[in-house]
Amino acid sequence: MNTENRNFPARPPPPPFSSSPFASAPPPGVVPPQSGGPEAVGFRPPARPFTPSGPPMAPPAGVMRPAGQPPLVSQLPGSRPPPPSFPSTAYGPPGGGGVLQGPPKPFQTPSQGPPSAVSSYPPQTGGFAQHPGQQNMHPSYAPPPTSNVQGLVEDFNSLSLSNIPGSLEPGLDHTSFPRPLDGDVEPSSFAEAYPMNCHSRYLRLTTNAIPNSQSLASRWHLPLGAVVCPLAEAPEGEEVPLIDFGSSGIIRCRRCRTYVNPYVTFTDSGRKWRCNICSMLNDVPGEYFSHLDATGRRMDLDQRLELTKGSVEIIAPTEYMVRPPMPPIYFFLIDVSFSATKSGMLEVATQTIKSCLDNLPGYPRTQIGFITYDSTLHFYNMKSSLSQPQMMVVSDLDDIFVPLPDDLLVNLSESRNVVEAFLDSLPLMFQNNVNVESAFGPALKAAYMVMNQLGGKLLIFQNSLPSLGVGRLKLRGDDPRVYGTDKEYTLRVAEDTFYKQMAADCTKFQIGINVYAFSDKYTDIASLGTLAKYTGGQVYYYPGFQSSIHGDKLRHELARDLTRETAWESVMRIRCGKGIRFSSYHGNFMLRSTDLLALPAVDCDKAYAMQLTLEETLLTTQTVYFQVALLYTASCGERRIRVHTAVAPVVTDLGEMYRQADTGSIVSVYSRLAIEKTLSSKLDDARNVIQQKIVKALREYRNLNAVQHRLGSRLIYPESLKFLPLYGLAIGKSTPLQGGPADASLDERCAAGFTMMALPVKKLLKLLYPSLFRVDEWLLKPSADFDDLKDVLRRLPLAAESLDSRGLYIYDDGFRLVLWFGRMLSPDIAKNLLGADFAAELSRVTLQEQENGMSKKLMRLIKKVRENDPSYHPMCFLVRQGEQPREGFLLLRHLIEDQMGGSTSYVDWVLQLHRQIQQNAIITLFRALYSRMAEEAHMVTLNVYDLSRGLARQLSASFLGKVIEGVWHTGIVVYGNEYFFGGGIQHLPAGTTPYGAPLRTVELGETHVPKDVFEMYLEEISPRYTAESYNLLAHNCNNFSNEVAQFLVGKGIPNYILELPNEVMNSPMGGLIMPMIQNLETTLRAGAVPNAPQFRPQTQPLGAFSKDEVPKLPTKPEKASKSEDAKTSAPKTVSPDPLGDARTKIQEEITREFAALMAEGTLRASEAAAMATKRVMQKYGHLNVSA
Repeated sequence: MNTENRNFPARPPPPPFSSSPFASAPPPGVVPPQSGGPEAVGFRPPARPFTPSGPPMAPPAGVMRPAGQPPLVSQLPGSRPPPPSFPSTAYGPPGGGGVLQGPPKPFQTPSQGPPSAVSSYPPQTGGFAQHPGQQNMHPSYAPPPTSNVQGLVEDFNSLSLSNIPGSLEPGLDHTSFPRPLDGDVEPSSFAEAYPMNCHSRYLRLTTNAIPNSQSLASRWHLPLGAVVCPLAEAPEGEEVPLIDFGSSGIIRCRRCRTYVNPYVTFTDSGRKWRCNICSMLNDVPGEYFSHLDATGRRMDLDQRLELTKGSVEIIAPTEYMVRPPMPPIYFFLIDVSFSATKSGMLEVATQTIKSCLDNLPGYPRTQIGFITYDSTLHFYNMKSSLSQPQMMVVSDLDDIFVPLPDDLLVNLSESRNVVEAFLDSLPLMFQNNVNVESAFGPALKAAYMVMNQLGGKLLIFQNSLPSLGVGRLKLRGDDPRVYGTDKEYTLRVAEDTFYKQMAADCTKFQIGINVYAFSDKYTDIASLGTLAKYTGGQVYYYPGFQSSIHGDKLRHELARDLTRETAWESVMRIRCGKGIRFSSYHGNFMLRSTDLLALPAVDCDKAYAMQLTLEETLLTTQTVYFQVALLYTASCGERRIRVHTAVAPVVTDLGEMYRQADTGSIVSVYSRLAIEKTLSSKLDDARNVIQQKIVKALREYRNLNAVQHRLGSRLIYPESLKFLPLYGLAIGKSTPLQGGPADASLDERCAAGFTMMALPVKKLLKLLYPSLFRVDEWLLKPSADFDDLKDVLRRLPLAAESLDSRGLYIYDDGFRLVLWFGRMLSPDIAKNLLGADFAAELSRVTLQEQENGMSKKLMRLIKKVRENDPSYHPMCFLVRQGEQPREGFLLLRHLIEDQMGGSTSYVDWVLQLHRQIQQNAIITLFRALYSRMAEEAHMVTLNVYDLSRGLARQLSASFLGKVIEGVWHTGIVVYGNEYFFGGGIQHLPAGTTPYGAPLRTVELGETHVPKDVFEMYLEEISPRYTAESYNLLAHNCNNFSNEVAQFLVGKGIPNYILELPNEVMNSPMGGLIMPMIQNLETTLRAGAVPNAPQFRPQTQPLGAFSKDEVPKLPTKPEKASKSEDAKTSAPKTVSPDPLGDARTKIQEEITREFAALMAEGTLRASEAAAMATKRVMQKYGHLNVSA
């Protein structure tokens, strides 16, 4: 039979001069089909109509280019030229699977050769290269016309996860994995499309494309929402302009109360304006009137910043005040117990407060006050008429009263001398204090009683676990027995409701609370942090505080807290267009009503996340508008409204939502959701929630592109979300969620959670994936004093392999700086940087500037790193390679790409995501197509062939010691074709396979799966059934038939077929037939049909052997004579040890024969391999077997 078996192709080209866009010449080395027999061909994925929810398909027509013309894909603007063509082989392209490459080039064809109906079907490969196409363009953007070919170029990135040939392990080049080494890269194309939007530093949507329906939103498995940082610091020259409407009053919509903004429109010759949020037509006040030009623009548009800027600050009139603006108030609640004075906290705090008195906002209106406490409460009268402060002690903790309530808060400008005298004397007053108790609860109530008339900011300095009076806490600590149980989360929530109630009362009276916690013992941050969470404050945590080590950090962060501009008595509301609303909010605040956030004190270092919900089934508008309004009192005493306005398009295409996704905003929302999940569930559950959300999102994106593209074993993702898997891993490894009780203390875990809940996007992303860069090479280079540090700060992947033992590295997560000294770092560098202590244990060394140029350069670099983000002061730690456990604690455990302490590595994480996506992608896709299933049933049968052609039954008893019915090969017959595995997935019309007539046919049942769905299924599993993965014993045609049968009819093939390899290998002589099995496996991998070996028994009967003789099993007969007579003569006597040399000699002959055939240049590698094996087997086709 004149047939050829080819690998199962994904998209066979049409006949010559076809109008199909897939028309192309055959791959190199493909021989056109010969007449006289059917050709094994691959399936042709059925054409599917375009749907709005999927990416655009190619135009339905294409033109075949003339022979010799370069591939069309090389002519596309911005695309890479195709790689050189390689001959098609049975083992796939050079390099095998698992190579990170660019996208498959669907139009790569050779320059000559007629078209063929067959092409090879290697496993899919992909890469991280940016593909040509409009990924982040606004929907209104109209790309220039291109050729029909461009529509077929993949507009997504991919990672090939196929196996290494001959192995079940994935071949991954992890160095090419996407990493955010450039930090947070904000989407730029959207800002260009809407230049009047507020800057993304103030408002970032999770996707800049809003779904038009609830059904589309349900397919968007990522969070739909925004991250708002209303007072974010703006670079010099980009400050928010201040607007005063004067006598006209603030221009707002009468219905929805939206503030006038760049997106309102003016009509009726400028006498009316239409609200962009609710479409209400409003009258324009006479003082605000302006004529319109011919285009409908106001004549004074250039002078009206509120109509041209997305962010403005409006001076509010008196009707926006419930009471007159209060002065800035700073009240300090300070622990003066034994541990506070011994650690030096009290001295550092008082010195810092004193140094900041000149820079406190609101001078000369600023007021200040103090309460200290141990087992009693200490109040301080600091009236300006006094020369020294007066201390009043209250020991009754059950019935708190405030002595001299009018003199505890004083005007700083009037009582400056008294305040300074108090701060100077306070450390001395308690330097010998041995009281270890803490009446924190009563002290908190006393501070509330002092402040509740005016509000302000309360700064708490707590150094031990509250032990006396109301709010005293138990020593809960970390109980390993609780982890993994349903009660685990209780350790991370407030133990006493007192603290949440106090937070609610403080918020009601505009008191914001910041908590500074210092202790090397359990302090119950879960309870203390509740005060900051519900009052819009934040938590600063200094475990094991020692002034000599942590003093600089406390000085900087306290000074930043005291001197940064603060918005007092604030409330914030976010308005959005008709049909959508914000349904949930996440961060540090108190929700006063369904959409009003109470924020007693807000600053530039705090951000808030929120999620959107579609209220209407279908949005009818083309755009959706958002407006953030923060009403607050400035430190100068003005009541102001900061307004940020933005617009986003409404889309009908899920793919556009993915293209416009903002990874930074998505990660910020995910982080907050995960931390909140830890307060009601186990840590494992919180980590799994994030993983499952990412899996669902990438699975949906895969389904979106599965119809138009061959995906195979690739993990695909849009360019906008290429860092999402890594950030998802980083969230699971962050301090609030990592590991168990041994990975982080309970206080450390809770403090990190409170901090992350308030961080802006850029700061959070840096904490999740910190910077790692090498500096020793830069230190050795001569440079000017003010050279550019960008080259020095080139970030490296967070993996141990990035660390060279000869180098010096800096690790920076925004909260800590770790200097890692390699074991083989030059001693001269270490001596220049550390001085005489360069050889000492680094845990005892403090980094100080030395009198040499290298040390000055390093200190200038560290200063530069700290200045890039002044919100926190990263402490500097020194560690030398191999210093354990210090190295592991400070650095190695934070290399999130590595597998450390039972955590998952980046590679394993990607494989986990891919496996989960693959497990459910097919089922999800088929459920979606279930409605298209045909009414009629298709019969499914199993053709069973005996490759031995009856010889197995005849000789197996004597040869193996048991009867073997046959050497089984099977194929699934359905839809008029027979599908089988051998050298790849193949199919032929039923009854025309080269295996002849089947020995038997087994009816498996009926299937309702449509043929096109079945072919899509084959395309999905094809990377697992390749020539390289074929194994005669463990991964063969019968395993393929069993899996396909399970898919079609829900049951497998008969067990006697699947168990045959085990029966043979477990037989007494099974191990001796391995050479024959390996030769047969080589033939089947090449896609050829093996000839049945001819077994001829010796003429000497079994009884002719003497008692001491043992019959030998010949594996290879002696080489026959070259003469024609020798070829037909009986085999000669076998050698005494046939098994030792037979395999090597036959393989050598097959190799020589294969090389000779390939040199002729007329056959493909698979055909040459089959022919070479066939010739050598024919040469040694007669084996002597002793019966």
